[in-house]
Amino acid sequence: MDYEGKFALAEKNVQAKMSFYKHLTFFCVGNGVLAGGDFLTTPGLIWFHWPLLVWTLILGVHGKKAAGKKEKQ
Repeated sequence: MDYEGKFALAEKNVQAKMSFYKHLTFFCVGNGVLAGGDFLTTPGLIWFHWPLLVWTLILGVHGKKAAGKKEKQ
């Protein structure tokens, strides 16, 4: 693989990881807001764990995809 190909691959990997980190940030903030809203509005009924579960699964798939496969040289 030539220099330009390696550079393009590295750039693609960095973009995938940055996308994952943005998703992780929204995951933390979003679930914090959901949990806070849940506890403030319906203290007797806890529901925020359902979106948390689904979003965790989606984040896991995104993380696995962002990690990707290592290229052999």
